[in-house]
Amino acid sequence: MNFGSVRLRRTALRDLALVAVALIALAVVSVVKGTDSASGSGDSPWVFVSIPDFLNADVANPDEQWDDVLDYTLDRVEEEQPDFVLVPGDLVLGEWSNDPETISRQAAIFYSAWKQRFEEHDLTFYPLLGDHEIGDNPWPAEKAQAVPAYKRAFRENFELPDNGPSDEQWVAYSVRHKNLLLVALDAFGSTDERVSVGVAGTQLEWATETFASREANEHLIVSSHVPILSGARARNSSRIRLPGGAGTPIWEAITQAGTDLYLAGELHDASAQEKDGVLQIVHGSAPAFIPEINYLVAKVYPDRIETELKAIRLTLDEDAVVTDDPAMPPGSAENLPQAAISPDIRQSGPQSLGGVTVRSTPEGHEYANRSGYFDSRYRNFDGSAPSDDAAPTGSDDTTTNGDAP
Repeated sequence: MNFGSVRLRRTALRDLALVAVALIALAVVSVVKGTDSASGSGDSPWVFVSIPDFLNADVANPDEQWDDVLDYTLDRVEEEQPDFVLVPGDLVLGEWSNDPETISRQAAIFYSAWKQRFEEHDLTFYPLLGDHEIGDNPWPAEKAQAVPAYKRAFRENFELPDNGPSDEQWVAYSVRHKNLLLVALDAFGSTDERVSVGVAGTQLEWATETFASREANEHLIVSSHVPILSGARARNSSRIRLPGGAGTPIWEAITQAGTDLYLAGELHDASAQEKDGVLQIVHGSAPAFIPEINYLVAKVYPDRIETELKAIRLTLDEDAVVTDDPAMPPGSAENLPQAAISPDIRQSGPQSLGGVTVRSTPEGHEYANRSGYFDSRYRNFDGSAPSDDAAPTGSDDTTTNGDAP
């Protein structure tokens, strides 16, 4: 027997065993630290971006007035490396017609152009229904009758998750992504006679059941186009808000579910309101009329969500309108001011407007590291508002609908 060979084989086997043990230990450490990206756990966050009211205009692709601004904006969003982009309503102007065939034709043009811009930047997106997706307010009887056709066109042009309410009147859905449950609500109910702002009936039942399905390690974010709480600031907006505010059944369901954030748009300005342990963030802009695009960057950790609001300042040259054809709706691309980004803004990049960290605890939520707008434009309805709640631009929306928070 060659004992040297035996010793060599034993040494080789021992070394292999040590390597195997090391690999197993590394795998265990990886699981404990949450490096499995599918779980969304651990110390490394993942990111999503919220950008309501983008664009609030009918813009083609390509469009010489808007290509540079929109490409620059989506480049900046892409740099955040988001897993997805949430767009809480008002993607288009949408004042198309009361005729179903015209609605379908216009939707195919402008929704396709809108989607192409996101796809060109490899961005996954979840759009919500806003008032402009159903023809824009107000809705007299003949216009209210066209709302089902508007909602049908929205469904046909976006591949939304098919897990919403059984009642086809509602365009709502939920998304489970890593350690987050996102619930997207449709704030606009309709009959043959009128459009009502609210979340009721089968959608309310579905939302309550969906909230209850939340798993122990999941954050919960709820979003719709319209704010629920009052106190949100507004610019160039019709200021639609959920009538009844914090007294509505949907807000009660949102609070009972321990929701981490409620995200909304519509008001074309940015502010935050806290009540019943839930933080509402209202943001977005209307870049066709307001020289700004803002978006919220959310970093999702197992125990917290860190948010930062960023803005890109625009220059609107009203003398550079391509056409003043009075037949064109005022928000159509041909009738919009020329938008541009100055060299200084392009060099400095998006401006931080502040942020807040939402931390989940057994007792509820803690809001830490409030800065910028999340300090100066923050209102706590369970306590006292900061003394500098009024900010230099925009206006408070405290009287909308004339009701309490």
